[in-house]
Amino acid sequence: MKAAYAKCVRAVWAADGGQRVSAPPPTRQSQKGWPKSSANFHRVGELTALGVLPSLTTIRISSYIPAMFEDSALRLLIYDEIVRTGETPVVATLARLVGASLDDVRASLRRMHDAHMLVLQPTGEILMANPFSAVPTPFLAEVGGRRWFGNCIWDALGIIATLHADGRVLASCGSSGERMELSVSDGVLAGQGIVHFALPARRWWEDIVFN
Repeated sequence: MKAAYAKCVRAVWAADGGQRVSAPPPTRQSQKGWPKSSANFHRVGELTALGVLPSLTTIRISSYIPAMFEDSALRLLIYDEIVRTGETPVVATLARLVGASLDDVRASLRRMHDAHMLVLQPTGEILMANPFSAVPTPFLAEVGGRRWFGNCIWDALGIIATLHADGRVLASCGSSGERMELSVSDGVLAGQGIVHFALPARRWWEDIVFN
């Protein structure tokens, strides 16, 4: 179990470019029956009431760890499927692959969505598994003759970096619509153009689809 977890974390770590990842706590429904009598829990409640801390959901670490493992493992499977097939798996496919119910898979995806680990469509299906897009975009990454859509130029280049390979990005100018092409060889980017971000990175998650 520990070895599988470590392998999973290493893989997700790599997919995130070295950023620490973690899943949010289980849903309230999974917390039914948990004892609430704890000095630490009461202290958190006092600080929350005083406005020192925001409203928090009390969880036990023993219940948090399994959720983190399951969500990270599912996330790794999602990336495996995207790289292997070139398409983002739907909820039904994920449920079949992991042998879980549709509700359990949806709950896991929702936790990851809330933690900014991926982005869901209103239907509950995956829209973005950064840097990959589940829908066609103007930013196409090509590696070894295979293609994936990126959510933006940043993510399209991120796809090439994620796959640790040479490749190119086929895009168009956001102003004129003129065709543009960037290439990456041995980690070096070549091409002409300006990458423009409408908002600073700290504000991207205010509306990640727009950005």
